[in-house]
Amino acid sequence: MKEKCWHDLCLFNALEVKVRKIFKILTFVILSAFLFSCSSLKETARRSFKRGYKILAITVDDLPFAVKNKYVSIKARREAFNKFLEVLEQNNISVAGFLIGSHYSKDWLPYLKRWVEQNNILGNHTYSHLDYNKVSSKEYLNDISECDKVLEKIIDSVKSDLNIPFTQNELTPAELGDKRVYYPNFLLRDSSRVRNILTASKQSFEKVFSGKYALNYKYFRFPYLDRGDTPEKKYAVLDFLDKNGYTVAPVTITSNDWKFNPRFEVAYLNHDDAEMERISNEYIKRIELETFNSENYALQTFHREVAQILLFHLNLLNAYSLQKIIDWYRENGWTIVDLPTALKDDLYEMEDGYNGSYGVPWLFRAKRLRRTSSNPFAFGN
Repeated sequence: MKEKCWHDLCLFNALEVKVRKIFKILTFVILSAFLFSCSSLKETARRSFKRGYKILAITVDDLPFAVKNKYVSIKARREAFNKFLEVLEQNNISVAGFLIGSHYSKDWLPYLKRWVEQNNILGNHTYSHLDYNKVSSKEYLNDISECDKVLEKIIDSVKSDLNIPFTQNELTPAELGDKRVYYPNFLLRDSSRVRNILTASKQSFEKVFSGKYALNYKYFRFPYLDRGDTPEKKYAVLDFLDKNGYTVAPVTITSNDWKFNPRFEVAYLNHDDAEMERISNEYIKRIELETFNSENYALQTFHREVAQILLFHLNLLNAYSLQKIIDWYRENGWTIVDLPTALKDDLYEMEDGYNGSYGVPWLFRAKRLRRTSSNPFAFGN
């Protein structure tokens, strides 16, 4: 995503990076490369999070497309996908979307590439959309890894089209005096990827740091918002995500679009424009209510406005209603930002204090963690 402009970009000279045990204590030497001035780059600094403002990030689950009625044609789904992207582009909004790996096919590749090239995050929603309450940790973590492979192929295809040899998440930043320098992330297991970084041109660095493309796919959204029905399972997946460089994408506002979209699809198939409009307006009212409830809860619990994160799905209803949703938020004083900007709120640095089987939003999870050696899973408010 968009990053602050740095005065200098370079690689460490003759720096050895020792890989963790899981990579069999492999050591590689980082060779010298390029030192770049950022004066020629476009200004890409994100709007910083400010307390007291109404801040909203939009996130979209079940990519490439969520459909209930099998009679909604592939053509209609792809037209709706493009319509959704057009509305985002017209409003200069970047969102985060989360892919179900098993729902991906090569036919969707051009659409998902456009998603990324338009600076929308494409993250991981597991391969099979598993409910973590119903499977073992091993099965769930394997499912995340399978989706990771799909995402990597999609992003590699985007990089190839744009002639970009690496992405920001393949780098590790460090401060060297008054300079910020970068070297290959120790998680990189492929020596060819390390070589791509070490031999990259100035133009490649400029593309990666331009902020035009969402090349970092290391974001994760829990299906059903379920983090496991035991503390052990919850910490198993959180530890896995952390070790694999993932950022968890929480939710504070749920749209409940799944309650409205099936009826909307029937109206669409019947070419009933009046019914489509009625359902859309009913749905917007539900978003208004959910937003008010989340904002009110945040004010009562945390005594301030927080950066809210809205969840809905990429379906016919939202493709049709997106402009109205954006208009309502802006007319009511909300500033729409990207997900990384919203995550700057201190709220998302708090511990997950909820243990249970329900997929509750983050506002009900965010509590200060209090552990003891005798009870590592004990929580306090």
